[in-house]
Amino acid sequence: MKNIFASIAPKDVDVVLVSVPWTDTMMPLMAVAALKSVTIEAGKSCVGLDLNANIYDWTKTHPHQNKLADFFFNNTHYSEIEDDIFFLYKLYAETLLAHNPKIIGLSLLTYACQVSAKYICYFLRKLAPEVTIVVGGAGCFDTMEGNNFYAHDLLESGLIDYYIRGDGERVWQEFLKGNYTYPGINSSDWLQLSNNDLESLPYPDYDDYNFNLYEVAAICLIGSRGCVRTCTFCDIIEHWTKFSYRSGEHIFQEMLLQNKRYGIRNFKFQDSLINGNLKEYKKLLQLLASHNEKNPENSFTWSSYFIFRPEAQFDESWWKLTAKSGAWRLVVGVESLSENIRHHMGKKFSNEDIEFSLRMAKKYGLKFLFLMITGYVTEVQADIDFAEQWYKDHAEEYRDVIKIQLGGTLGVMPNTWLDRNKKDLNVVVFGPPYQHWNNTVTGSNPKQRALWQKHLFKVCQDLGYTLVDAIDNHYILELLINEKN
Repeated sequence: MKNIFASIAPKDVDVVLVSVPWTDTMMPLMAVAALKSVTIEAGKSCVGLDLNANIYDWTKTHPHQNKLADFFFNNTHYSEIEDDIFFLYKLYAETLLAHNPKIIGLSLLTYACQVSAKYICYFLRKLAPEVTIVVGGAGCFDTMEGNNFYAHDLLESGLIDYYIRGDGERVWQEFLKGNYTYPGINSSDWLQLSNNDLESLPYPDYDDYNFNLYEVAAICLIGSRGCVRTCTFCDIIEHWTKFSYRSGEHIFQEMLLQNKRYGIRNFKFQDSLINGNLKEYKKLLQLLASHNEKNPENSFTWSSYFIFRPEAQFDESWWKLTAKSGAWRLVVGVESLSENIRHHMGKKFSNEDIEFSLRMAKKYGLKFLFLMITGYVTEVQADIDFAEQWYKDHAEEYRDVIKIQLGGTLGVMPNTWLDRNKKDLNVVVFGPPYQHWNNTVTGSNPKQRALWQKHLFKVCQDLGYTLVDAIDNHYILELLINEKN
């Protein structure tokens, strides 16, 4: 295995911040850049590295992709990849330590980072026991509001010195001040950032990122925290109990500054939704549309998570302005094409709203990425048949408008409405993983749901839709299909 980090020049700093694999993404990960600017504002020198990008790039051409996925998820060892894995983690640790830091912060975006983080911490401890190791991010916990078992176990075993949870920027500020009793440091309690707090944070610093590694060179930014919806399967509303947001003007000023710094004109919002506050969303659209009209050679484009709204709230004038602002893809959690299922989920839009949104997107040249969940707790074969027919009915007119991500079968996650009401829903969970559940009335089980998803994937593929497929989703799907139950 070659040194995939060879292009990273070492320099002596106080703090190294780094993303931990595995995250299957073609985009930059934002957390390290956001925390780097906080670190510099605190008066400490810092390097912020998105090494997940190097590793993601390496896995794309690896002859044993699926075995790597099995290792990253389940710590399953294979002789074919054993040498590569050992070399990878040792090299990763050495690359961080080459900067002679006093503190190393590891960012875990999802639970799929947990296997790697443990090995990385082991090598860091072995090579430099004097360095302070801190982990943070949603991947340190079962769910955002879940137990601290993983992070606590790392702490108890001596592999780390601290873990951080919550809105990490503020907690990290206090950590760097030496305020180790601040809520969110080695504790479950933390304080949510307010609107004013969000606008007081320094803009993320991407100076150490290699944008040539990404399939899409984009600047990531946050316009809000939390969500205005209360979906039954989601734990975001348990994590952020209030919807906090920045003003449209403040977001636009960041876009101008980041464009000046890096010459990048494409932006990716990391929000749960960009149009949660319609007043500020409209201000942002107007500023972007004006900028793009005046600066055709430096026009901005953007993508974001987005919610469908009824025409009475979001009429044609909104869609026209959204297009003028440079929107290039809106990521919508449609989840199900059966209206009754969406209503049970708490999704407040109808099939008529979907139809109107599709007509507007086609008229104004917008693109959607539909995020779909197969096998909701109330889903039965008739709903799968309805989805299949919907895809068939809309393929000719909208296959160039819709990209589809059949991202996974439903997981009944802890600290969600589904989990709290599973008994009344006839659901028996025998995971983790949280896709392992049965409905004792409908007979829905993990293998059946995986087969439904595989069928719908083939239907959409045959109809000519563009589908998002990922190593990790494919791997999990095959595991469920091959299980004996």
